[in-house]
Amino acid sequence: MTRTRHRLRSLRMLVALAAAVGMLLTTAWPPAEASARQPQTTPQSAAPSPGQGATGGPVTGAVAAANKAENLVIITIRGPIDAFTAQSIRRRIAAAEDGGADAIVFEIDTPGGELKAALEICNAIKGTSVPLTVAWVHPDAYSAGAIIALSCRQIVASDPATMGDALVILGGPMGFQSFDALPEQERQKVLSPLLAEVVNSARRNGYDEMLVQGIVTRGVELWQVRDTTTGRTYCINGDEYRALFDGPPPRSNPIIPSARGRGQMPSAAGP
Repeated sequence: MTRTRHRLRSLRMLVALAAAVGMLLTTAWPPAEASARQPQTTPQSAAPSPGQGATGGPVTGAVAAANKAENLVIITIRGPIDAFTAQSIRRRIAAAEDGGADAIVFEIDTPGGELKAALEICNAIKGTSVPLTVAWVHPDAYSAGAIIALSCRQIVASDPATMGDALVILGGPMGFQSFDALPEQERQKVLSPLLAEVVNSARRNGYDEMLVQGIVTRGVELWQVRDTTTGRTYCINGDEYRALFDGPPPRSNPIIPSARGRGQMPSAAGP
């Protein structure tokens, strides 16, 4: 699994990880007017780290009932992920359950590791009886670490933090081998369970399905669009962009299409 860095700002949720999947540009849809400012929307499940709000400042408002915990357990995931890591995390999750924990924070700092071990950890996280699971990316969740983070109900990140790049690399007695070198049938055997895992995580936890698939698939290009009536953001591919905006997707930032025509993006020095 490769390790290209994609930067996250303070305590932003997965929807802000668009840079991890190649090209991503923000457009307004369906707007009355074009806007150059990207909305700072956060899923309802967003939970900042203790003592900080979603933008990194002090918490000043009430904490949602779903995010409150009387008995919180922190489980650290550090270093390369392998079978021993998976065994340790399963044991610690079981101990948290036996201790009556109502929330588990997984503090993640890993370059990635074995796919089988990562999937086992995801299954353990999703299968726990503890109602709230939070991935705290502090500071890196590459590859298998990103897959594990997606399995949690919520994701928060330190400032700065990096997450993503979950492409498959094959290792063996002769060293590492490119995933693309495998025949198509063999690639699908490896990729299918990984895609199934991240899509399941997206559906369970309210993440963008297109975005999480892009994190584990090479060559994916996505564009982020915003519904100006609701403020919600979505990731779409090139074909969907053409169908929605009646034109090819942009390859740079000069134009913001809309359902009612095209607007010129104001410059940074503009009003």
